[in-house]
Amino acid sequence: MLGQDERKRFYLEDFTSRIIIDFTNAAYTDGLFTINCVVLVEGEVIDDVLHVQSMGFPPPESKGASLEILGGIDPLGVEVSAQQREQIRALEASDHHATFIVLSDVHLDDPQVMNKLDELFQGLESVQPTLFILMGDFMSTSIGGGAGSNSLQDLREYLEELGNLILKYAGIAENSRFVLVPGPNDPGSSRAFPRHPTLIDQAHLCPLPLMANPINWDFDSSLQLFPVPDVLILGDSTEQYQLGYSSVGVFHPGPFHADFSFVFYRPSTNTTEFSRVE
Repeated sequence: MLGQDERKRFYLEDFTSRIIIDFTNAAYTDGLFTINCVVLVEGEVIDDVLHVQSMGFPPPESKGASLEILGGIDPLGVEVSAQQREQIRALEASDHHATFIVLSDVHLDDPQVMNKLDELFQGLESVQPTLFILMGDFMSTSIGGGAGSNSLQDLREYLEELGNLILKYAGIAENSRFVLVPGPNDPGSSRAFPRHPTLIDQAHLCPLPLMANPINWDFDSSLQLFPVPDVLILGDSTEQYQLGYSSVGVFHPGPFHADFSFVFYRPSTNTTEFSRVE
């Protein structure tokens, strides 16, 4: 594990010892390296200092290997037998009609965003997707951010408008489910989540040191990526992207408020399709 002492010297430690490290001539793999992250290091020890030649992250453990190690224990606390797990997999693979619609940065205070949501729901009324995932930020300005900023009451009203818009389409309202995920500037959300697939190497959604991001240990387990998921959806501020990392499918649906982009995700095949409301 990578650390830093009170004299600002970096060190590497495990359960048995600690050694000061020198990065002067180090080469790095891609990734976000922070204090307390787990790393693999190659180098040479000279005068009790490890002179690093290369540093990277450990390879992620596959989901199958993790489940085998857990021996049937479900980390989510749900009692699911091996037989039930196989039945769930078979059901998921056979349900070719199941479709998730994923949107990010859905600014409900933007009239144009609401108009495009209306068009999206209208186009999908006959499809009636299984699930809509709407990710924040849900407002273009943060609550209490000064002159011209939104209030909590504003957010309530915008969410009511969203609810009324959904009710306009009876098929979607009756047969689709909605999940709303707060963004970094929405109430109750943290600003510190990094947005990079190295998250998978560290098996955590927020692998930052305590000095940068305090941890509520009672809920830290909800951020753990162990075993690794089948898919990891990241709400980013960039254009749409998709990549495969280890056995995990990672994608960003694009900022809906900017270009009205979104993603079709099909669980049966673990595939994504980029789309946009024109």
